[in-house]
Amino acid sequence: MFLSNGNYDTLGRMNGGGVCFGGTYFYCAGGQQKYVFTAGWKGAQLQSSNDTALGQNSTYTYDGFNRLLAHTANSVQDYSWVYDRYGNRWQQSYTGTGSGSTFSQSFNTATRY
Repeated sequence: MFLSNGNYDTLGRMNGGGVCFGGTYFYCAGGQQKYVFTAGWKGAQLQSSNDTALGQNSTYTYDGFNRLLAHTANSVQDYSWVYDRYGNRWQQSYTGTGSGSTFSQSFNTATRY
């Protein structure tokens, strides 16, 4: 039998959970954990996450206006965003692993991309 559970912080945001096989509901007692994730919050910002299915530890970087600037997975920055002075996303970039996985998109006033 598979059981899933989730943990929530005082603001009602999910900050962890998992899937267990053959155990009791809380902490997978007597069973085997199949999947676990965690999320670390600081105020309104997601600061970190961990996903055992992806084998990925992520961190998130924000500017002084709480806009997401970068996502880093397993110590390698793979996503980044740039904003104009009005807070509009101006550029988005992705640099992943493997062939053909780099992406960058910029916006302008005429076409917006």
